[in-house]
Amino acid sequence: GKNLEIGGSLTATGGTMTDMYWASVYAAGNMTVGGDVQVENEVPYDIGILCYGTLTVGSGRWEAEGNDYAIWAQNGIVLPETHGVTTPENGGIGAAVFHGNSYYDGYSVLNENGRVATHAVIEKIQNIKGDVSGDGIVDNRDLILIARYLVHLVEFNDVQLAAADWNGDGKINNSDLVQIARYVVSVQP
Repeated sequence: GKNLEIGGSLTATGGTMTDMYWASVYAAGNMTVGGDVQVENEVPYDIGILCYGTLTVGSGRWEAEGNDYAIWAQNGIVLPETHGVTTPENGGIGAAVFHGNSYYDGYSVLNENGRVATHAVIEKIQNIKGDVSGDGIVDNRDLILIARYLVHLVEFNDVQLAAADWNGDGKINNSDLVQIARYVVSVQP
């Protein structure tokens, strides 16, 4: 297949018919875009982004909608560690946020109910100090993860390391754990 590689950004306002589907953005092979991707159709096509290879997200923000699928990638979706996926159809606020490949069923982006998402946003995850689980809140789950990290039972990615460094000294240690525990105790009823 033909690969699609764009160093900058991509805005799609039209569509193309593939062998079976109408798609706003289509790559017969791998697709890599370094910047933003915005699918801006008045009426969504069957698939917002259709890729018959591996879809690789750069540092930008991607947003796509489709009547059947927001994003469909046959060989997987590769995200930077700093990015996550939200599915605004679940209400935007509190929508499912997936890290790594846990949002992916083999072909398409899923919402928090395990159904295919018809609207997906891929963007840089906002760091919340103390939130190493990535669920948007600082609670006991984060404390347990940090304790497990301190005794070398788990490893953290760069986003988790930044979130765990509560005091900003560039190290994750008991001082961070105690400060986060004090925060958790002070905000929970």
